[in-house]
Amino acid sequence: MVAPETRVMVKIPSYEEVLEEVKVEVLRLVGEKVVEFRREQFHTWFGIPWHREKDASGIILYPRCAESSGFERRGERKRCFHTRYGRVESALLQVTCRRCGYTFSPFVGFF
Repeated sequence: MVAPETRVMVKIPSYEEVLEEVKVEVLRLVGEKVVEFRREQFHTWFGIPWHREKDASGIILYPRCAESSGFERRGERKRCFHTRYGRVESALLQVTCRRCGYTFSPFVGFF
């Protein structure tokens, strides 16, 4: 009697496919670390979102009115930026100037 034969087909990804997956994962981690860093800095300077416990007076100047009269922490906007290696998804954390009421992100120039 002949024993049945079993064949297993395994597709091994190419070097380029593996490299692309690694690149995507690294870019995702970079985006997460950037947001984590920004949140830590914002918490230190401005406190938690939508609270007035800290205002960062004197730490930053708002470029529109050139004042440092204090700021209130706001939420965040999702943004992505492009590098030579690909797209990184991140978020811009925002504050509102107490003098003129304009909302902006002091970390826009971070990259």
